[in-house]
Amino acid sequence: MSDAIDFTTTVTAATNNNIEISDNVVELYPNVQRTFDPASAQKETDKRFWQHPARAAAVIVDRERGLVDVVPKRKRLAIVGFADSSRDAAPFDDPTWEVWALNQLYRHIPRFDRWFEIHRRDVFEADTVRDTNYVGWLQTSPVPVYTCQTYPDIPNSVRYPIERVGALMGMTEEQVARWLHSLAEFGAARGKGPYLQSAIGFMIALGIVEGFEEIGLWGIDLVVGGEYEYQKANAEFWLGYAMARGIKVTIPETSALLRQLYVYGYEVEPGFWPFRISDFRGSVADYRKQQGDKLAMVYQMDGMIAEAEALREHILTLPAEHQAALDAIGMGVKNIEGRIAAIRERRQPEYDAMRAIEGAISGAENLLEMALMVQRGVTVKTSWGSTLNAPFAAPPKASTS
Repeated sequence: MSDAIDFTTTVTAATNNNIEISDNVVELYPNVQRTFDPASAQKETDKRFWQHPARAAAVIVDRERGLVDVVPKRKRLAIVGFADSSRDAAPFDDPTWEVWALNQLYRHIPRFDRWFEIHRRDVFEADTVRDTNYVGWLQTSPVPVYTCQTYPDIPNSVRYPIERVGALMGMTEEQVARWLHSLAEFGAARGKGPYLQSAIGFMIALGIVEGFEEIGLWGIDLVVGGEYEYQKANAEFWLGYAMARGIKVTIPETSALLRQLYVYGYEVEPGFWPFRISDFRGSVADYRKQQGDKLAMVYQMDGMIAEAEALREHILTLPAEHQAALDAIGMGVKNIEGRIAAIRERRQPEYDAMRAIEGAISGAENLLEMALMVQRGVTVKTSWGSTLNAPFAAPPKASTS
């Protein structure tokens, strides 16, 4: 087993470009250019992080097996995310909690004990906040950093023990290893591995493996885009798993996790809205139909104008006596131009109405989106100064007995 990595030694080694690396480190992306500025990285690392009085003493035992010891071991785990709905309420100053955080959250919280960067290296190197040195910060991180693999230039990187998490789902280490290896193959059976579809899921699952008696989540809502589409379900799966194991789950009332706005079957839609979500959807559908009708009318008039212009251009190519004959029967160039002007005059109000309907659609979709966000448990602050939220009860508490 490898020696524990001391942060002071890490900074010195990194500064001298003389980092000692174990032989079993595998570099998956050797062609990615590495940039490391120790001075810049340390500017982003405030000493409060590792001098905080409540900080846990996390020691890396084995980087490749993902073994980390905390002495004395703490029984309560706080997982902290970015959402400001509850992030600042996390128990940073309580020494009975171990605090885990992720990605570039170090810029917003006063204390953490372990770090998680569960992305490929080419992804987390590219997806960084402007004017920050995230990779440099990882290279001088004062705490263990869980990654998909260990990296030579991130001395405190620890390979996430996915095999141990797979055991929670009845998989052997060999099965998980074969599954991981198969991911590089075309047509791999991707659904056969451990159910891990969010960084929060990774963190909760490891907390279960390590035997925490209580797991709390702060700053985590998972209500927008891909977070809502698949990450929220994954995080809530692992919360349910933890409850089934008798682990106490703590979620602040301002979080959107484990909430139900109405009871399926017993209720059709949330009853506290003056308008139902289906009403907003109906408004959007009605406006879109009106928009389609107006658009069809505008297209029809555009075609009539094009046809008339083509006829005018053709008449202009005729001999003068033919043009005069057409003028005599009301089919001359001036008549055609009058027709074009009349169509354009009728077209403008239809076009203006179509643009107005576009605005109505935008407004109805905004109201629908706000209603959906509230349904998902988000407190919405509107542009006109109102605050919309759902009357949630406290989330269920798991028994520790």
